[in-house]
Amino acid sequence: MSRFSPAAVLELAFSQDPVKRATLRWQVEAALSDLQDQGLCPSPAQLGEAAVSLSQTTNLEFSPHNVTTLLSFFPRTRIAIARHGVGDTKVRDQLLDSLAEFLLGCSWPRGADNVDIKTFVALVSAAGAAVGFGTPSDAGIKNRRFRLVRTASNRR
Repeated sequence: MSRFSPAAVLELAFSQDPVKRATLRWQVEAALSDLQDQGLCPSPAQLGEAAVSLSQTTNLEFSPHNVTTLLSFFPRTRIAIARHGVGDTKVRDQLLDSLAEFLLGCSWPRGADNVDIKTFVALVSAAGAAVGFGTPSDAGIKNRRFRLVRTASNRR
């Protein structure tokens, strides 16, 4: 999950502004820290907290196993949860970004994105159910028909 465009990174690297240069230096230091902690894994309690957080946000019943599966594709999110837990707002946002990126190829919406969050959550929930991440726990997503995968019932 990229935070900066290539053009933005070049601007940071060659800026005369020391704050902008420090931002890029911080990013490299974060990469070094992640390399040192690449073997960190969340505890069972942290995985349970992450599952509850995702379940409350997406209308799906996530299990710790579902979270472990998701985190296998996002090692930086796995490391962040192991370091800080999902009680940290930035880590929770990173977890939601990982889920949205995995399922839909986008980040989780923020206020400036100006999207209907209920519709977005319904789409994430439908996609999550389609790949086996829990079962829908809210009738609200059953009222929206997202044809996300071809099954025998929707091939016609």
